[in-house]
Amino acid sequence: ETEEIREYFQENFPDVRSVIPDYVDQFKRNPSCRLVSVAVNPWHFRSKILLLGDAAHAMVPFYGQGMNCGFEDVLELDEILKSCDGSLQHAVPKFAQLRREKGNACRQLSYSNYIEMRSHTMSSVFLLRKRFEGLLNWALPNKWIPLYKMVTFTRIPYNEVIRRSESQDRILSVVLFSASLVLATASATLCRRFVSER
Repeated sequence: ETEEIREYFQENFPDVRSVIPDYVDQFKRNPSCRLVSVAVNPWHFRSKILLLGDAAHAMVPFYGQGMNCGFEDVLELDEILKSCDGSLQHAVPKFAQLRREKGNACRQLSYSNYIEMRSHTMSSVFLLRKRFEGLLNWALPNKWIPLYKMVTFTRIPYNEVIRRSESQDRILSVVLFSASLVLATASATLCRRFVSER
């Protein structure tokens, strides 16, 4: 087993030995585990028990938003408590109802980001879309916000991020498809002219 670990690291991470001399021992002592995503319903029991953070919406770590989402739970609970004059009886069920959709949306975004990193980042079409999306964000910074930017650099609720992103994806698909048709038509026209002139 030790030799297999060494061979794996030598093939995939050849520089690790110089940085972590005891990498084989560390690898053996720290086995990987499954990544867990949790969707809980309900988030509360009357006004006596309320789940927040990972207890309510544990997620895979591919957006780095788990702790942020938990902090947002606390912030939103505080805002709702104030709006309910500190009444847990009114605030707890209201919070659970309003926040559950956002917590579940963050879980969905984290998993989707994993799929994107795993399956799409080497695709030239995907990279072209991302560049075009960046150009749109530069030209229309308040109207067109890329998904990653919405999740990590704004306070747009996660469920709203999904809605906006899906809408932007549809628009972008239509624009890029239309541009491809125009380009294909222009190319075909130029080819015909070139051939007919010979």
